[in-house]
Amino acid sequence: MSLFKKLFGRESEPLPVHTDFKVGDVFYVGEKGKYVVYKLLVIDEATDTFHISSSSLLKKIPSNDELHSIINGFGHAPLSRSIFEHPVLIANVAVTNEDLMGYFDYLISTKQVDECVKQANRLYKEALSLTDKKDLWGAITNYSIATRLIPQFHEAYDNWAFCQMDLGNFPAAISCFESSLKVNPNALLPTFSIGECHMKQENYAEAKVWFEKAMAIDPEHPKPKEFLAKVEGLIK
Repeated sequence: MSLFKKLFGRESEPLPVHTDFKVGDVFYVGEKGKYVVYKLLVIDEATDTFHISSSSLLKKIPSNDELHSIINGFGHAPLSRSIFEHPVLIANVAVTNEDLMGYFDYLISTKQVDECVKQANRLYKEALSLTDKKDLWGAITNYSIATRLIPQFHEAYDNWAFCQMDLGNFPAAISCFESSLKVNPNALLPTFSIGECHMKQENYAEAKVWFEKAMAIDPEHPKPKEFLAKVEGLIK
């Protein structure tokens, strides 16, 4: 073998074709100054479909440091695995919920209820973990996406509201509790909590109305009684 080939043979020989695909794989397809970079977001094994985000047409293969800016913002597309000719792996990069926003929109528009439920439950569990870590804004983001996927997810609305309460955003919390009540009418927790939000804002007359509603739902529960007595004392 010539010295030239020893030094530069890697450039002249074709790179290995990527076949063992995994979620998070970033790979390119193309040659001679025309490349498209793809990030694999979800693999649908049943239909052999890749859900991907992609770059625009590039004139060079990007470095690892350039990957995020190149593939960020190019949304989502479902593509058959078979269309990728001679894909070459660049890196494997964790898939974030931000990456998946286009995929979530796709699930909603195509009414894929089972996958919507799966993703919403995953986001809900992640949000609980984020709350434990005091990342309330991260949890709020997850709860909001979960309720987009499953509009009937009243537990996500309630927890979203509690995060807003912990941040002192009482009008936003009330709005979330009201959304919960739309899908789960006469629920004690959001009804009582709306009263608590009004009380914390010193809207005592409005708080009294909601505590009375909570008592009507469950006359034996001690908290509505306790808070109703408190707010009546404050009004006097």
